[in-house]
Amino acid sequence: MQAKPLDDQCHGRTPVVPAWRPGGAFTLGAEDEVLLVDEKGQLLGEAARSAVAELREIVPAEAAIEGEIFVDEVELQTPCAPTLRN
Repeated sequence: MQAKPLDDQCHGRTPVVPAWRPGGAFTLGAEDEVLLVDEKGQLLGEAARSAVAELREIVPAEAAIEGEIFVDEVELQTPCAPTLRN
């Protein structure tokens, strides 16, 4: 299969490409998704709700713990920082 020319792909119209805009200040942060399991490696299921609530109480306010689509999956987020030292 051969690639079609851009004009064919856009049905004769000129594609609209937004102008590049530089972003703001560069920041760093980390995000990780984890599954909560028991000591046997089994997913916590509904028991994860209370575990997430407890984690939210002990994690610094500037960080975040978010629920995901599965009750025993959580997303951990650090705050954004302007440098690695922060």
